[in-house]
Amino acid sequence: MTDTLILNEKNRPQIEQALSEAQKRARARCLGYRDLERGAEYASNCLNDSGVASRREIGAKALVRTGDVVPNSYKGIAYETVIELVRRSTGWAFVRAYRDRCPSRSYGGSRESVVLGVTEEQAAIIAAHALKQINAEILSEEG
Repeated sequence: MTDTLILNEKNRPQIEQALSEAQKRARARCLGYRDLERGAEYASNCLNDSGVASRREIGAKALVRTGDVVPNSYKGIAYETVIELVRRSTGWAFVRAYRDRCPSRSYGGSRESVVLGVTEEQAAIIAAHALKQINAEILSEEG
């Protein structure tokens, strides 16, 4: 899918169709439209909590994954659905969905289900916000 689709009810059937095509015969570690909405909301909240204003979120990218990690003893190759999102001026947009290998660990477990990618400008804002918080903590300890 080359065009992005803004997450809204009008585009929901097209996005669900793309998800079902990516997850054709898959029965495990699949994602639905609701997971996509939750991932976009989580990404926005992370950006807002990091000091990035809504108008500056444009260009941020998010990967929404199942968050599963399979144990090393798992015999076979485990795959999960991955959804790529990008922040546009009108909201989060669906880029594509695909299946990718699940990571493995000694005892399995879970990991972050949303991975956020930011622009250089957003990274600078996040760094400045973090420095303000650190300075405020230092000043409160000294005072």
